[in-house]
Amino acid sequence: MKLNGLSQVLNNIKKAVALAGEATQEGLDAAGLIVESESIDRTPKDTGDLRNTAYREVQGKPLRVGYWPQYAPKLHEDMKAHHEVGEPKFLENAAKAKEQEALAAVGDAIKRALN
Repeated sequence: MKLNGLSQVLNNIKKAVALAGEATQEGLDAAGLIVESESIDRTPKDTGDLRNTAYREVQGKPLRVGYWPQYAPKLHEDMKAHHEVGEPKFLENAAKAKEQEALAAVGDAIKRALN
């Protein structure tokens, strides 16, 4: 039995996979922006320098959101410090608070690419 159009179906699947891969990167960047923005709002502010160093990177599938200064991890983890503005665990709390919105951003990007 010969299936007519099988090569076309396989080509369409390959195209869809490629589109979904590109869209995943775009969606991850959007998700990173959501988390980055929320974390900036939660970052302790003395001079504002730390807030100005927030970054996001999407290379392949991993998404990284963080802050450049070497003191950022210590400030993030210091549960005893009191901040007039901001909070400890600012990045972790932002990721938890925006998890569903960030996941939706990735899903929406893929849906747009495949429609």
